[in-house]
Amino acid sequence: MKKDEAYRTIHYLKPSADGQEGGLCFINAPDPNYMNPQIRAYLKEKGIETYIFNAEKLAREAGSIQSTNIALIVFATAHPRFPFSHDKLKEVIERVTSEKFREVSLKIFGGPTPKAENQ
Repeated sequence: MKKDEAYRTIHYLKPSADGQEGGLCFINAPDPNYMNPQIRAYLKEKGIETYIFNAEKLAREAGSIQSTNIALIVFATAHPRFPFSHDKLKEVIERVTSEKFREVSLKIFGGPTPKAENQ
């Protein structure tokens, strides 16, 4: 999600409770330090892991800014708790993405998966 969307939808993230881990939040932003420190502290306190990645840059480098969400999903697949594997999502992209964007999307999926580091 874009950084503005992250702030608007923060209440949907599941906090950790009863020994279960909290939610995961993957944000597209050019600056890994953009997040308000108070919000970052709040999420950490609630056990919600936050990851910031410049997905737009990766999509642009691949040749299609419209593939930014695909780039963010590829980034998310590097996290062991992300519920969908890189290979399964790649299969879905092959099946459902319009021909116009399929080549670029697969190019993004075919590259090295960016490492997800907790912010």
